[in-house]
Amino acid sequence: YCELFLNGSYKGIYVLMEKIKRDNNRVDIAKLNPEDITGDELTGGYIIKVDKPYDVGWQVNVNPPSGFDQAYFQYHYPEEDEIVPDQEAYIQNFIFNVESTLVSSNFADTVNGYAKYLNVNSFVYHFLIQEFTKCLDSYRFSFYMHKKKDSDGGKLFAGPIWDFDLAFGNYG
Repeated sequence: YCELFLNGSYKGIYVLMEKIKRDNNRVDIAKLNPEDITGDELTGGYIIKVDKPYDVGWQVNVNPPSGFDQAYFQYHYPEEDEIVPDQEAYIQNFIFNVESTLVSSNFADTVNGYAKYLNVNSFVYHFLIQEFTKCLDSYRFSFYMHKKKDSDGGKLFAGPIWDFDLAFGNYG
């Protein structure tokens, strides 16, 4: 929070924050260009989010466990108007493989289970922070993930952590 004074006149208290973006000092993933449609170049440099279905996105066609809704995934980087069809197909297929593995009977397999696709530590830390803060939006909205290139490990990472306006009991 910060107080804003404009030309010596007090204008109130505002929230100062940055947007989530790809950058060496923010979300450190490869830059993905429109011509990156094959090989290792296609495999990374994505930021996606799970959020309310008001932006262009997709749902994965798997049956989640009882009591869970299907997540609505959206493009954050590249943005929906910049991502090309080959990149859309790649990241959607990757997320389908992740989701399919999570609902499969061999989800915990050490070779072909969830750890094949996910940076497990990042998800553990993300879940711990969400639970500690009692964030009302946890897991359903404003849930960001990023994927690195295969040559950089190729895993999906949870984060960056975002959106705590409805956390620490700040709702109701």
